[in-house]
Parts: sequence; C-alpha cells; structure tokens
Amino acid sequence: MEQMIRDKAGIFFSGLCLCHCLLTPAVLFLIGTGTLTSAFASEITHQILLMPVLFLALYSLPVAWYKNRDNKLLILALSGLTWLIAARFFHGYVEIMLTTLGSVCLISGHIISLNQCKH
Repeated sequence: MEQMIRDKAGIFFSGLCLCHCLLTPAVLFLIGTGTLTSAFASEITHQILLMPVLFLALYSLPVAWYKNRDNKLLILALSGLTWLIAARFFHGYVEIMLTTLGSVCLISGHIISLNQCKH
C-alpha cells in the first residue's frame, strides 16, 4: 500500500515536471515576460520541481525493483534519473528534450511498479 502511494506521488510530480517543461515555452511566447512568467521559468522553480521527483524515484523505484527484479523498471528508473540530471546542464530545446525523456521514463517506471503492486 505504501509503495502504491509513493508511485502515485512519483507519477504526479514527474507529470508536473513534464507539464512545466512543455508549457514554459508556450507561456513565455503567449504572455511574454513578466514577474509571473519569470518565476514560472526561473531556475529555482526547476530545482523545487526536481527535488520531489528525484526523492520519490530514489525512495520508491529501487525498493520496487528489489522486490520484483524487473529489469525494465531498473532501466527506466536509471535512464529517467540520468536524463533529468543531465538536463540541468543544458538550456533551451536540449533541456526540454532531456527533461521530457527523463519524466516519461520515470512515469513509466512508476506505472510498472504500481501495476506490480496490484498483482
């Protein structure tokens, strides 16, 4: 039960990270720069969003892998973490692509873990 809660939270925060990453360019384009959009696109916002994503992935997915030894889960978790951490060193389209890839990998890993908990 506790694993399911962690996976659902991981899906939520990874999805939030994904939405933020994909929506920021559109918000900046449509609204322009201002206080609200600057805060939306700031580095602090990225770091605040990244913390729960990384924490939940590191706290939840290794436990799920250890219980089931599912290599897909391990590959998705490690790939997702790698892409999200690598994205911090880039800006623009490369950052968006890496963050999107990392978020999708982590969401997929959490979904696999969630499905394994149900069985």
